[in-house]
Amino acid sequence: MLLFFCLYTCIGSHGTYVAAIAAAYQPDCTDRNGVAPGAKVVGIKIGDSRLGSEETAVGLIRAVSSYFHNIIWHRNEILEHRK
Repeated sequence: MLLFFCLYTCIGSHGTYVAAIAAAYQPDCTDRNGVAPGAKVVGIKIGDSRLGSEETAVGLIRAVSSYFHNIIWHRNEILEHRK
């Protein structure tokens, strides 16, 4: 029997910072709005803590693939409940 255990941890908050620049929405203080105020943001983690949070093509492909897999799975689950 072969078991794998991978632990990925957050190295920093750069993605949160970038998301705020992009999609921040402050209706009472528009000078604090991002470049696309109120945009929908999807968080995917592509940095690998084993590589000093280095991004890899494999990490990007896995994250995007997982995101779309979850969308399709949840959509199918919702459609099943509507029957």
